Amino acid sequence: MRSPAELPPSYLLQRLRDAAARSRSGLFLYPLFWIVLTQAGGYSANHMAMVLLHACGLVLGAAGRLYLEFDLERAAAHNFGSAQRGFRWAAWGYQGYWGLLCACIFGTAEADNVRWLMLMATIGLAAGACAIMAVDATLARWYPPLLLGPTALLMAWQGGYSNWALAAVFVVFFFYAQRIIRLVAGDYEGRQRANLLLEERAREIAAAHDHMRRLASHDHLTGLVNRRHATQLLQHQADLHRRSEAASFSIALIDLDHFKRINDQWGHGVGDEVLHGFAQLARGVLRESDTLARWGGEEFLLLLPDAPDSLPEAGIERLRTQLKDLRISPTVPALRLDFSAGISRHRPDDTVEQTIDRADRALYLAKAEGRGRSKRG
Repeated sequence: MRSPAELPPSYLLQRLRDAAARSRSGLFLYPLFWIVLTQAGGYSANHMAMVLLHACGLVLGAAGRLYLEFDLERAAAHNFGSAQRGFRWAAWGYQGYWGLLCACIFGTAEADNVRWLMLMATIGLAAGACAIMAVDATLARWYPPLLLGPTALLMAWQGGYSNWALAAVFVVFFFYAQRIIRLVAGDYEGRQRANLLLEERAREIAAAHDHMRRLASHDHLTGLVNRRHATQLLQHQADLHRRSEAASFSIALIDLDHFKRINDQWGHGVGDEVLHGFAQLARGVLRESDTLARWGGEEFLLLLPDAPDSLPEAGIERLRTQLKDLRISPTVPALRLDFSAGISRHRPDDTVEQTIDRADRALYLAKAEGRGRSKRG
C-alpha cells in the first residue's frame, strides 16, 4: 500500500480540486454575512465606510481564491508544489482575514448583540469550512485557529471568567475539529488509495490479457505469428479475394536447410538462435504488408497480399542473399544459413488448403533438386 507521499501528483491535484470545488459556493457568503451581520446589529450605521471597505476586501479575496482554483490545472502542470502552496496560502489568508474581522468587531463593538452575532457566525463558518475542506487535512487543519484564534486570544487578553471559559471552549473546539478533519481526510485518502489500487490492478489485468492474447497468436521464440493465427489471416485474404480479384495474394513455404544437422552438431540453443535470427532478418527485409509466420519447427509461411506475380521470387531471393552474409548465431559466428522455398498464388476457385498444398509440393521439389532454391507450384 502506498503512503500519502507516494500518491501520484494527479491524485493530490484531484484532492485539492475537490476541496476547492466544495468550498466554491461558500466563498462569496463571507462578504454577504459581513454586510448582513453588521447591518442587523446596527454596526454599519456608525462604521459604514469600514464595513464597505472590508466587504470589498472579502469580495476581492474570494475572486482571487476562485482564480487560483480555476488556474490549478495549468499551474500544477508547470509546478505542482508551487500551485499547491499558492492555493493553500490564498485559502488560509482568506480565512485569516475573516478571523481578524471577527476579533475586530468583538473587541470594538459596543452592542453585545453585534459581538455575539459575529461570533456565532464565525463559529458556524469555522465548523462548515472544516467539514467541507477536510478532504485536504493540511489545508483544513488551519481553518479553526485562523477563524477563531484571533478572537480567542482577544478574549483571553481581556480577561473575565466568561471570556476565559469561552476561550477554553474554542480550544476544545480546535482539538475536536482536528480530529474530525483527520477522520474525514483519512476516509477520502483511503478511497483514493483504493481507486489507485483498482487502477493498478486493471492495468495489470489488461497487460496480462494482452500478453495472453499475444501468446495465443504469436510464437514465443521468434515473435512471429503462429500457425493458428496465420491460418486465420490466410482465410481472411481468401475471403477478400473471393469478393475482389484485385485482392489476390501469394504464399511461400520456407524451410531452413539442414536445420536438423545444426541442432545435432551444436545443440538446440544454437538452433533457437538460428530461428530467432532468421525471423529478425526477415522482418527487416520483407514489406510491411507481408506477414511471416512460424509454421512449424524450422518451417515458415510467408503471406504476400496484393503482390504482383513476380514479387514473391524477388523478395525471397533478396532475403536469401542477405541471409548468406548474416552471422545467424552469436555462439557459432562461422555458421551460415540457406533455405528452400515453395511458392504458390491463390486462385479464385481454390481453398486455402489447396493453395498451401501447392506451395508444400513446390517446397518438396526445391529440396529434392538440391535445396537452396525456390520453386513455384
